[in-house]
Amino acid sequence: PLNFELYAGSLAVEVSMRLLLLILNELPLDMIILQNSEELAHI
Repeated sequence: PLNFELYAGSLAVEVSMRLLLLILNELPLDMIILQNSEELAHI
């Protein structure tokens, strides 16, 4: 049925969004920010 495909599609989108947020939270943002600030300091 079409409704089930629509539901499964939106569910997949929501799951992938949550996974993306989890991955972004796990990334060492502090390291990235430190590298950027060091590069800016060299200018």
